[in-house]
Amino acid sequence: MQLFTANITTNYSIRQTERELNMPYALVHRAITPLIKTYHYLKINENKLIHLNYKENHDILAYIESLRKIELLSKPYAKNIKEFLQEILEKFEHEYFIIILFGSAVEKTNPRDYDILFIFENNETAGKRERAIEVIALNHSDKFHMQAIGTESIFEMGVKRDQKNVLNELLNKHIILYGAESFY
Repeated sequence: MQLFTANITTNYSIRQTERELNMPYALVHRAITPLIKTYHYLKINENKLIHLNYKENHDILAYIESLRKIELLSKPYAKNIKEFLQEILEKFEHEYFIIILFGSAVEKTNPRDYDILFIFENNETAGKRERAIEVIALNHSDKFHMQAIGTESIFEMGVKRDQKNVLNELLNKHIILYGAESFY
């Protein structure tokens, strides 16, 4: 499930899944079958490819995202991200927002930079909070690249699936650091 959650819009064959996970075909097939037939976490499209059923099961997808976040934050190289996240959560504890790490930092242990997207309730709030977030980020690392946007911008990007934008980039290379259930 972590493979599919990490790559929301990617379709996989069982053979591709086997290669990605480096597991035997029979084991992958046996594991995926109940995820499709019983739990409906995954779906099969008209081309017989498997993809995440992200329109349903928000609670389980949020749980899987939390496992991915815990795994990342437990690594020594993620110390700055963990400290940054703690400070942000203290500073903005009563606000609605989502924090997503995306790009190369999701896959590499020593990325060039850390791309982090904040999604706020609206663009006005995002604009007001962006500078404060940047100041906090500078206290932890000069590698952080922050962007804050409102939910209306996310909806606009979602309609433009064929264009290059932040939403399309992060759908297949992300870890939700905070607000996973709201994201889904």
